[in-house]
Amino acid sequence: MASPPSNVISVLREATRIPARNQKLAIQVVLLISCPSFLLVLLHYYLAGPLLGKVEDGYERSRFDPGDARALALLESFFVLAFSLVSFSGMMLVVNGSTFPHAARPLSLRDLVSRIRSHWKRPFLTWLCVSVWTAAYAVLLFCFIQFASSTRAFDGNLAWVIGVVATVAAMLLLYFYLAPKWALGLVISVVEDDWQGMKALGVRADELIRGKKMEGFILMLVLALLSVPIYVLFYVTVTDDDDHLAPTVKAGFGFCITILLCLVSSFSYAVFTVFYYVCSKRPGEKLEVELGHGYDSVPCNVQADLSGP
Repeated sequence: MASPPSNVISVLREATRIPARNQKLAIQVVLLISCPSFLLVLLHYYLAGPLLGKVEDGYERSRFDPGDARALALLESFFVLAFSLVSFSGMMLVVNGSTFPHAARPLSLRDLVSRIRSHWKRPFLTWLCVSVWTAAYAVLLFCFIQFASSTRAFDGNLAWVIGVVATVAAMLLLYFYLAPKWALGLVISVVEDDWQGMKALGVRADELIRGKKMEGFILMLVLALLSVPIYVLFYVTVTDDDDHLAPTVKAGFGFCITILLCLVSSFSYAVFTVFYYVCSKRPGEKLEVELGHGYDSVPCNVQADLSGP
């Protein structure tokens, strides 16, 4: 039986091959995700940027205005919602596009959009569940760090520092352990007709990932190492209110970071689509997936080198 690291490498290698099978569609999908994302970045810069600078200046000069803070929170909530919807649309495009690499004819963007329009409700419900869990986990981690800071855990008490760092590391590792199942649940709700929401995330995802949790953990760790630096740069780009750079320079830098973010997000969705087929593989079986008015038969053994034994 192949070891978990070799299986992980095979999944990552297969995910990199998916765009080459339909290069035109891959370019269209990236542009379809990148353009609204970059538009939101520009809108955030021109709408939320000045208000963010005003709130920060007021806080530093002890002239904090609660009205500005409320307006900023409302505006940021709108952008979080908008970015989330774009991210959901990107997930649907990439997973559906990655699901049919072996179809008899090349999948067109019209086919892809047609399928998404008729099959978005189940994945959206699952997406909401994953978003709530992820947000709750992030809030829990943030509250713990704030609590540790308020108790002055970092004021020279080495035992406290080690305890806090160990707890934060354990919480992050637990997230990397749980997140592959959540990602599988998203793919399941896109590909399979009978699973959605908690059923997809719980029953079906548990069934598929059984025996492959280590591979999922390593995949999530690799993707985190790849994506976290880009997410940090994207966050800095969106929230930066530095007036020393020319607007064109900021726009150019924001465009490059947005493209990188969309590429790494698309790759992550493709990786877990491949991982879904690896987990669902049964010797000699083929998975029937709906496309338009008919069905395409997609082999579960995505590549022979993913088969394990």
